[in-house]
Amino acid sequence: MEQLVKAAQKKAKLEHKTQNYNGKPYYEAHLLPVADLAVEIAKAQGVKSKEDLQTVEICALLHDVVEDSATVGNAADKEAAIQQELDKIEKTFNKNIREVVDLLTYRKGEEKSRYLQKISKNKIAKIVKVADRCFNISKLPEVNEKQKLDKLVNKYSNDMEYFFEFNIFPEIVDAELKKALGILKKNS
Repeated sequence: MEQLVKAAQKKAKLEHKTQNYNGKPYYEAHLLPVADLAVEIAKAQGVKSKEDLQTVEICALLHDVVEDSATVGNAADKEAAIQQELDKIEKTFNKNIREVVDLLTYRKGEEKSRYLQKISKNKIAKIVKVADRCFNISKLPEVNEKQKLDKLVNKYSNDMEYFFEFNIFPEIVDAELKKALGILKKNS
């Protein structure tokens, strides 16, 4: 399984090599912290086996790979390209990891409620989604552009209804959102 973690690290670095997150390389600035947070959340939710924790880490490292891949971005038939990328993931990793990455892959035009409802049916997908959302929320105080900040705060606040409705660890996301909003209020 350790080899699969290394393979996920390599694939994530490669697929995101041209991307940035707040001006820093995407892999280091977003994927690694999300993976660490996902493992932390998994442990808090009772995931104990090393193999299961490594599966969480792999899925977190790969959670944006399909929707951000150049192959998908440049394809005329996006869904076919998504399936090709998922087939590659299954071949390199396994069917379970493919399933989780598929659930975490947002399709353009997909209703947010449908997307989150699908995620809610898989514990690992829920953990990774919550880690991703909490990490993004924690970065709100670093957003300097007021219009962008307002848009993100609005999006994250509105999405809370789905985290509660589909029981995607809403208490974790809600606590992170309240913390970030508190910091923003204090700084304004």
